[in-house]
Amino acid sequence: MQKKQKPEAMCTFCKKPFGGIDYINHRCGKCEKGSIRSMLRPDDWTECNSCGGTGTSNKKKCLTCDGWGWLNIRNKKISGDKV
Repeated sequence: MQKKQKPEAMCTFCKKPFGGIDYINHRCGKCEKGSIRSMLRPDDWTECNSCGGTGTSNKKKCLTCDGWGWLNIRNKKISGDKV
């Protein structure tokens, strides 16, 4: 199975990843409360260990990364959470 591309943006409120830079600086359509911010730094994301970056685990959507194949680590480094 093919690995997914890293997301390029994320909602500031619900933390939903977005796959295109066209979403940056717009309101989030999922929660309608946050705005979409750039997450383009090379160290913003790490490949999901549960699905190996494919977004699926056991032929189902990976629950760890919500099917994105990547986990955001920028906010965890800022808050001091374990990565």
